[in-house]
Amino acid sequence: MIFLTNDIVSVDGWKFAIDRSVPKIGQSLGKEDLNTDIQIEATSKISDDYTKSTITLEIFYKEIASVTINGENLEIPEKTDEKYALKKEVTDNGEYEVIVKDKEGKYNRKIVKISDITEDLDIWNKADMESFRDKVNSGRTFKGKPYV
Repeated sequence: MIFLTNDIVSVDGWKFAIDRSVPKIGQSLGKEDLNTDIQIEATSKISDDYTKSTITLEIFYKEIASVTINGENLEIPEKTDEKYALKKEVTDNGEYEVIVKDKEGKYNRKIVKISDITEDLDIWNKADMESFRDKVNSGRTFKGKPYV
């Protein structure tokens, strides 16, 4: 049987994450259930020059086995003050899927949205030009970035 719940597709007990930004099914979440006892707190901070953002994760759980962001395994640090603290620097806007699994293979997930990194710029109309003006006036630099 196939079930769809939010961004998770279940097929005969196996779970897969859907990436709705492109027509594809993302990474396998395994055959185990969601574990909401794994608490994930995520924040992001844009760099002063708007070229990158740092995703900071605080994970509260007794013992975790793996942490991935968009399928990339992160090194799990020692637990300090009842939490695991991790950071990941990213250079592209978009959605970053965080999946934390425990020793039994159960997981929890969180989506972190990054949208303030300066990208190549196309100006097509007055609204685009005003947006460009506001970004420059707020301190964002477009040095080295092409714009049309």
